[in-house]
Amino acid sequence: MQANAAACRITLADTAFLFSNTVDDSEPWYRDSVSRSFQRLCKQEGLTGVRLHDLRHFVASQLLSAGVDVRTVAGRLGHRNAATTLNVYAHFLVQSDRSAADVMGRLIAGEPDEPTNPHR
Repeated sequence: MQANAAACRITLADTAFLFSNTVDDSEPWYRDSVSRSFQRLCKQEGLTGVRLHDLRHFVASQLLSAGVDVRTVAGRLGHRNAATTLNVYAHFLVQSDRSAADVMGRLIAGEPDEPTNPHR
């Protein structure tokens, strides 16, 4: 932000906003600016019924389904507590549970285990 300000030959105030359309960052974006821009992009691309917040759910569900541990996912989502992430996204862990059962079945049967997922 400071580099952009220097390029414009201005000094930013300590109260400058991170997200602003003004050169001196003195005014914040309106709350729904990003959502409206996202909706315009979706319309342009022919996507309907997709909200910006849906991307957050998509990322969380994909990471959990890929075996990324819940604490890491919670951190990426900004959840202080992994329990919050589990409460919201537990239904995406069904496949992980199935995989865990398969691993235990192979171990009990004395079969070699498949290589582990590096995200776990």
